[in-house]
Amino acid sequence: MNKFTVMVLAAVLAGLFCAHPASAQNITKVSGDGQLISPFGYFLPMWVQVTDSNGAPQPGVTVNWAITAGGYGAQLLSGAATTTAGDGTTFNTYYFGGYAPYGSSTLQYRQNTVTASTANMSVPFTLSQALADQNNQTFVPVSVYAPLNSLFQYLIGGQTLTGQAGTSGPPIQVYVATSAGIGIANVSVQLGNYQDASVGPVVKCAENSGGELNTAMTDATGMATCTPVFSGLPNVQGQFYVLAGAGGVTLPLDPSTLGLDRKSVV
Repeated sequence: MNKFTVMVLAAVLAGLFCAHPASAQNITKVSGDGQLISPFGYFLPMWVQVTDSNGAPQPGVTVNWAITAGGYGAQLLSGAATTTAGDGTTFNTYYFGGYAPYGSSTLQYRQNTVTASTANMSVPFTLSQALADQNNQTFVPVSVYAPLNSLFQYLIGGQTLTGQAGTSGPPIQVYVATSAGIGIANVSVQLGNYQDASVGPVVKCAENSGGELNTAMTDATGMATCTPVFSGLPNVQGQFYVLAGAGGVTLPLDPSTLGLDRKSVV
């Protein structure tokens, strides 16, 4: 191949490379959205992942963070901007720099919104906190309930949830509300298992809220609907738990390791 031919070939290849536009960036939530903590509790980090249009992780991308609603003296521990790692993920944490806010018999929770954004896309995180009543320290402001005559109520009463691996079961509805009966929207609900899939059955929510796996969110009335999907080792019995307010994190076999003083487990 002579010099002229090599130069022509290089020019053609350069043209081909330039003809492919840069992929658009997508940002999705990994975990942290829909957290609900008890009075004086703390929030877990909010994780996002940045990918291109083909789903490939994008390292070195700046993600901007801002408290866009609420706040109440809180701050973001990692500041206003973070950079994605090799797997395209990055995180930030909503933190109370001073004392957590108090409530009353009529003000039982607050919600805050944190927005994570890249140059062309953003995702919101809703963070809820139950508020203590200074005049009644034993008062429980927020709880998780089983709707009357619901599958959840029957499961708590001892009914067994059954299904074949790879199939889904009837929906499990969970109600999150204040003691005054006011439903709380945008609280995560997940199913956790006390055994690994290699030794027993496993059930998870089919819902995938904003990118958070195994996560259903409460609606405007405070009701979440989780569609259980079965997997794991068949023909043996296992146990599972319902967790509200964990924010889509990967759940352990032992829920006590999550710090249940700030979340609701049934």
